[in-house]
Amino acid sequence: MQDRPARPPRAAEAREHAQRACAILTRLNQPPLLAMAANSLGTACLALGEPSAGHRQHRLALETARRIGYRLQEARALAGLGQARAARDHHVAMGLPAEPLRVVT
Repeated sequence: MQDRPARPPRAAEAREHAQRACAILTRLNQPPLLAMAANSLGTACLALGEPSAGHRQHRLALETARRIGYRLQEARALAGLGQARAARDHHVAMGLPAEPLRVVT
Protein backbone atom coordinates (compact mmCIF):
# COMPACT_ATOMS: atom_id res chain seq x y z
CA MET A 1 0.00 0.00 0.00
CA GLN A 2 1.41 3.39 -1.02
CA ASP A 3 1.64 6.28 1.37
CA ARG A 4 -0.18 9.32 0.11
CA PRO A 5 1.37 12.76 0.62
CA ALA A 6 -0.36 14.80 3.29
CA ARG A 7 -3.01 17.07 1.80
CA PRO A 8 -3.35 20.63 2.97
CA PRO A 9 -6.52 21.46 4.87
CA ARG A 10 -9.44 22.25 2.57
CA ALA A 11 -9.47 25.95 3.45
CA ALA A 12 -5.79 26.29 2.59
CA GLU A 13 -6.35 24.49 -0.70
CA ALA A 14 -9.36 26.71 -1.45
CA ARG A 15 -7.30 29.82 -0.70
CA GLU A 16 -4.59 28.74 -3.16
CA HIS A 17 -7.11 28.07 -5.93
CA ALA A 18 -8.98 31.32 -5.30
CA GLN A 19 -5.76 33.35 -5.28
CA ARG A 20 -4.83 31.93 -8.68
CA ALA A 21 -8.34 32.54 -9.98
CA CYS A 22 -8.30 36.18 -8.84
CA ALA A 23 -4.97 36.80 -10.55
CA ILE A 24 -6.13 35.22 -13.81
CA LEU A 25 -9.53 36.92 -13.80
CA THR A 26 -7.96 40.31 -13.14
CA ARG A 27 -5.67 39.87 -16.16
CA LEU A 28 -8.59 38.69 -18.31
CA ASN A 29 -10.80 41.60 -17.16
CA GLN A 30 -13.68 39.37 -16.01
CA PRO A 31 -15.34 41.38 -13.21
CA PRO A 32 -18.32 39.04 -12.58
CA LEU A 33 -16.04 36.07 -12.08
CA LEU A 34 -13.53 38.16 -10.14
CA ALA A 35 -16.26 39.17 -7.69
CA MET A 36 -17.10 35.50 -7.16
CA ALA A 37 -13.47 34.45 -6.77
CA ALA A 38 -12.63 37.31 -4.40
CA ASN A 39 -15.60 36.35 -2.21
CA SER A 40 -14.42 32.75 -2.20
CA LEU A 41 -10.91 33.86 -1.29
CA GLY A 42 -12.25 36.02 1.52
CA THR A 43 -14.25 33.11 2.90
CA ALA A 44 -11.20 30.83 2.79
CA CYS A 45 -9.09 33.45 4.59
CA LEU A 46 -11.72 33.73 7.32
CA ALA A 47 -11.80 29.95 7.71
CA LEU A 48 -8.01 30.04 8.18
CA GLY A 49 -8.28 32.66 10.93
CA GLU A 50 -7.09 35.57 8.80
CA PRO A 51 -9.80 38.21 9.23
CA SER A 52 -7.80 41.12 7.78
CA ALA A 53 -7.05 39.19 4.59
CA GLY A 54 -10.68 38.08 4.44
CA HIS A 55 -11.80 41.69 4.83
CA ARG A 56 -9.54 42.84 1.97
CA GLN A 57 -10.88 40.18 -0.39
CA HIS A 58 -14.53 40.78 0.48
CA ARG A 59 -13.93 44.53 0.01
CA LEU A 60 -12.51 43.83 -3.48
CA ALA A 61 -15.55 41.67 -4.24
CA LEU A 62 -17.92 44.37 -2.98
CA GLU A 63 -16.32 47.13 -5.04
CA THR A 64 -16.26 44.95 -8.15
CA ALA A 65 -19.84 43.74 -7.70
CA ARG A 66 -21.16 47.27 -7.14
CA ARG A 67 -19.32 48.58 -10.19
CA ILE A 68 -21.02 46.02 -12.47
CA GLY A 69 -24.36 45.73 -10.64
CA TYR A 70 -23.93 42.11 -9.52
CA ARG A 71 -26.30 42.22 -6.55
CA LEU A 72 -25.86 38.58 -5.44
CA GLN A 73 -22.09 38.91 -5.07
CA GLU A 74 -22.55 42.33 -3.48
CA ALA A 75 -24.72 40.73 -0.79
CA ARG A 76 -22.23 37.89 -0.33
CA ALA A 77 -19.41 40.42 0.03
CA LEU A 78 -21.34 42.42 2.63
CA ALA A 79 -21.97 39.25 4.64
CA GLY A 80 -18.28 38.38 4.42
CA LEU A 81 -17.28 41.85 5.58
CA GLY A 82 -19.55 41.43 8.58
CA GLN A 83 -17.99 38.07 9.41
CA ALA A 84 -14.47 39.49 9.06
CA ARG A 85 -15.32 42.39 11.36
CA ALA A 86 -16.89 40.06 13.92
CA ALA A 87 -13.82 37.79 13.85
CA ARG A 88 -11.46 40.72 14.40
CA ASP A 89 -13.62 42.11 17.20
CA HIS A 90 -13.77 38.68 18.83
CA HIS A 91 -9.98 38.35 18.80
CA VAL A 92 -9.56 41.83 20.29
CA ALA A 93 -12.20 41.19 22.97
CA MET A 94 -10.34 38.04 23.98
CA GLY A 95 -7.10 40.02 24.28
CA LEU A 96 -5.61 38.23 21.27
CA PRO A 97 -3.96 39.77 18.23
CA ALA A 98 -6.35 40.42 15.35
CA GLU A 99 -4.38 37.98 13.20
CA PRO A 100 -2.89 34.64 14.21
CA LEU A 101 0.79 34.55 15.04
CA ARG A 102 2.94 32.96 12.35
CA VAL A 103 5.49 30.35 13.23
CA VAL A 104 8.80 31.10 11.55
CA THR A 105 11.22 28.23 11.14
